[in-house]
Amino acid sequence: MQQTEEEKTSDLEVSHKFIYSITLACGLSSMQFGFALTASGGVYPDLAYLFNFDKKDVDSMLAMLSVCCIGGLALGAAIGGKIIENNRRAPIIIFNWIAMIGCMISIIENFTIVCIGRFIFGFSTGVLIIAAPKILEETVPDYYL
Repeated sequence: MQQTEEEKTSDLEVSHKFIYSITLACGLSSMQFGFALTASGGVYPDLAYLFNFDKKDVDSMLAMLSVCCIGGLALGAAIGGKIIENNRRAPIIIFNWIAMIGCMISIIENFTIVCIGRFIFGFSTGVLIIAAPKILEETVPDYYL
């Protein structure tokens, strides 16, 4: 006697620990998106002082800091689908590490290096925004959603 599709799926055992860990990783990835959009707002005056911006250039230089992160985010989201085409789990782990590296680079007190670090962080966040929902969709059983 053959089992129906419903009986086959009911025989599968769900690893709650795995589901929780994947959900946590994806949740952290999504939090990075918000951080990428709003991270520098409160520290702009400090950055202007740290980098000794001219009074006439302050707005354009601070806008450049924002654009680096948002530009990386847009690029990462644009090509994130290609990156996660064959594998979902490894890119989430790798790009979380890359995001941390981007944050560490941004600590260096050089305007160009800070822009590069913010671009790296934004790019990895863009990839994670594409990868996280896809891995959740493929990993978590329908009756848990």
